[in-house]
Amino acid sequence: VVVGSSETADHNSRAFAWRAGRGMTDLGTLGGSSSRAAAVNDRGDVVGSAATADGVGHAVLWRRGRAIDLGTLGGLVSWATAVNERGQVVGVSETAVGERHAFLWQDGHMVDLGALVGGGESTVTDINERGQIVGTVGAGADQRAVLWTVRSR
Repeated sequence: VVVGSSETADHNSRAFAWRAGRGMTDLGTLGGSSSRAAAVNDRGDVVGSAATADGVGHAVLWRRGRAIDLGTLGGLVSWATAVNERGQVVGVSETAVGERHAFLWQDGHMVDLGALVGGGESTVTDINERGQIVGTVGAGADQRAVLWTVRSR
């Protein structure tokens, strides 16, 4: 399975999944006009972002033909960057105070992975099968690599 984004005739970006023998499938949106796929796992779960009916981008999980809105950490926007075989999703979301924090989504809930004490932001790049998450925390030019470990379910 290959995932990505393709421009439509009306110049919107649409997430797709390409499967051998079946071609390209438009994954849809969350009611808006655009979407982007970022990653896929071996089970066929696809993650990325999609516009809501209000035109705001939210992290999304496409599973078994259905788009699941993963929500936000209280802010307006979010996007997913990776998914592991356990179905755990990681990404970045705006918080209620406007900071961007890394998140873990599992069992239907988004969890804030936090940032440095005193403010700042965090990003996330990937998650492995053991629930280890890599990303960065910091503010401005003071960025630090970080490894979060999620307890087994």
